[in-house]
Amino acid sequence: IVIFHGNAGAAYHRSYYVNALSKLNFRVILAEYPGYGGREDEPNEENFVQDANETLKIAYQKYGAPLFLWGESLGAGVVSSVIANTEIPIKGLVLFTPWDSLPAVAQTHYWYAPAKWLVKDQFNSLNNLKTFNGNIAVILAGEDEVIPVKHGKNLFQSINTHKKLWLFPNANHNSIPVAANLGWWQDVTAFITDETQKTK
Repeated sequence: IVIFHGNAGAAYHRSYYVNALSKLNFRVILAEYPGYGGREDEPNEENFVQDANETLKIAYQKYGAPLFLWGESLGAGVVSSVIANTEIPIKGLVLFTPWDSLPAVAQTHYWYAPAKWLVKDQFNSLNNLKTFNGNIAVILAGEDEVIPVKHGKNLFQSINTHKKLWLFPNANHNSIPVAANLGWWQDVTAFITDETQKTK
């Protein structure tokens, strides 16, 4: 499972993914972006997607299938964008506090300005996930102040493949509990690896 982290910090700050997912017999790869964690290059959608694609190619060549992706916040946008631009077979996705599109989130925060027209990077997850047919788990924070929950719900409603929603109603963007012993990790990973799901 390849983890694409959120905007704050760097990949090496996400050890909780390794702690939780390795217990569930996943090999965990913490991907890093251009411009983050000491890496050079411009941090933008084009570079992120190109780099993510290279990461997936290496992971697939080295470890083979099945391959799963986990995107946290910004990383959910990256995961969705790379899904639309990769030939690597991806078995399932976890979208953790995702958005529908970056311009839509910008417009919510800056409702008094034409914000959606000023955002260069699109990260349009609504469009990018249209052709994906694997299982998708969506995890939302009900009191998310960074990516208001309506954007995640809008994305979830648009997904046409096998999907399931986990909502933490009282959590904000950074307070969803991630202790390795919590049962939701098992529930989420069981869903994305389940081959018996039926199209709804």
